[in-house]
Amino acid sequence: MNPSGIFVGIDVCKAQLDVHVLPENLAFSFANNRAGITGLIERLTELGPELVVFEPTGGLERELMSALHQAKIPLCRENAARIRDLAKSLNQVKTDALDAYVIARYGQLLMPSPQAPIEEAEQDLKDLVRRRTQLLTLTVAEKNRLARASKLVKADIQAHLKELKARVKRLDQQIQALMKQTKSRRRRQKLLTSVPGIGEVTAAVVQAELPELGQLTHKQIARLVGVAPINRDSGKYRGKRSIHGGRTSIRCGLYMPTLVAIRYNPVIRSFYERLMAKGKPPMVAIVAAMRKLLTIVNAIARDNKMWKLNPSQAEGLQDIELNCSDAALP
Repeated sequence: MNPSGIFVGIDVCKAQLDVHVLPENLAFSFANNRAGITGLIERLTELGPELVVFEPTGGLERELMSALHQAKIPLCRENAARIRDLAKSLNQVKTDALDAYVIARYGQLLMPSPQAPIEEAEQDLKDLVRRRTQLLTLTVAEKNRLARASKLVKADIQAHLKELKARVKRLDQQIQALMKQTKSRRRRQKLLTSVPGIGEVTAAVVQAELPELGQLTHKQIARLVGVAPINRDSGKYRGKRSIHGGRTSIRCGLYMPTLVAIRYNPVIRSFYERLMAKGKPPMVAIVAAMRKLLTIVNAIARDNKMWKLNPSQAEGLQDIELNCSDAALP
């Protein structure tokens, strides 16, 4: 990272990029198109920022990210909720220009780590996985409508459900084709699916949405995904621990595999049964089992070894029962 002390915040909109530079307090805007981004990159190259920060905006920021990476300008696409919390603490009113200032201030105060470029193939995989999630969400909504639909619209909903099922199947085929394109992906897919409960689609979702897999400790990966119980203690008061935040897409993607693992994975099954025998609520035990499964998958990716039920695989997982036993969904 270039230690220039210059931090840039960009509020990304469909038509415009509002920019704020600290500590100079410069503010300017560019159109969010190829010509505007080119002009912005030229301006930022002159400034030599230590870090450029912006929020995810559903893909509107993709061309900007690519241009910043090509220009070798350090960038961070930061969680919007964290930046909103800073705005609240600053008692900041909301306009696009002021949002850019808050984003720059966030980078200046917290100095998040720059992000490495995402390869085109990795972005393609992520796009397919997210589109699959969108179609599954539509499927659930249509099934809920079908249950209370009149005879007049039932046939139309059923036809839509059939179409959605076919489209999800096509996406699954595209995802698996991407997973087989390189030797490293094939190897990672084989490793993850060796864990009872993790299927090919789940393995692809984990690889697309959790690139940090295998690079963090089991506690760090649990906090990142949002399955680590959060304490609510003050003085003598001991509040109920619960989970929140993290990557919802991963938690949703691991829910059904966790239920499968509870039935067919001996490690997860015995762990779940111990928690239930202690009187833990079913959802608490499922969340704890999800964290256990995530920890095993993380260890598999870290060690680059197939899953095997032996003492060395279980090493370091014993503390999860104590740490997760009180976790509950928010």
